Amino acid sequence: MRLTKILIAGVFCLTSFSANAEWTGAKKITYLKAEDSGIHFKLEGFVNNYEVTASCTDNFYMNKNTTDNYEAKVSFLLSAYMSDKQVNISFGNCDPSGHIAASSVAFN
Repeated sequence: MRLTKILIAGVFCLTSFSANAEWTGAKKITYLKAEDSGIHFKLEGFVNNYEVTASCTDNFYMNKNTTDNYEAKVSFLLSAYMSDKQVNISFGNCDPSGHIAASSVAFN
């Protein structure tokens, strides 16, 4: 019974998160800039026409102070950029500077 409650709660959490998250689809990174506060990047052919980020630019940003597993995600971005491989980025809102706040990185 307890396991069932945990599974139901887990499914609820996943569906509520995915309802607000979008994915870019497989894209190559064309620009990567590391700063003290985080990392900026652009994806080839990405156009921001998503409702959840309508007021954002077409550029992505990860803030090192607010992004979980920041170092691992930056490593993925750098690996993909250096090897010219595609990534799929999840996102769900704009950061205060107007960039799309990237939340997950996946290799395709």
